[in-house]
Amino acid sequence: MDNLIQEPAMNITFDRFAVFAKLASLLGHGPAVATNRVSAPRTLTKGQTFGMACAFGSSIECLAGKLWITHDGDPKDIELEPGRCYVVDRRSKMLVHALSDSVFRQFGASQSATGQS
Repeated sequence: MDNLIQEPAMNITFDRFAVFAKLASLLGHGPAVATNRVSAPRTLTKGQTFGMACAFGSSIECLAGKLWITHDGDPKDIELEPGRCYVVDRRSKMLVHALSDSVFRQFGASQSATGQS
C-alpha cells in the first residue's frame, strides 16, 4: 500500500443557470434561455397559486416546501421538492401551486406573471 497515490479531493462547483441553459438547448429551446435572468425568490403559502402567462424555455427551482406545476390543457403534472428543477417545455399558461409553504425562483426566458391567488 505504500505505492498508493492519493489525488487531492476535487471541489466541484457549477453555475445552475449554465446547466439549465445547456439542458434547454439540448431539448431544442436554445435561444429562449440565452439570458441570465433570475427572479427573486417567490414565497407561496400553502394553497396559494402563482400563474405565468408563458414561461416557455425557463426553469423553475424549488428552494423550500413542495410545489405542484400544471399547464393549461395538459394532463401531465409536475411536483417539485427542494433542490429540484423543472425546465418549462410548453407554451401554454402555467400554474405553480404550493402544496405546503414554499419558496421558488425562475431562471431564464419569460418571467411574466398573471398574479397570485
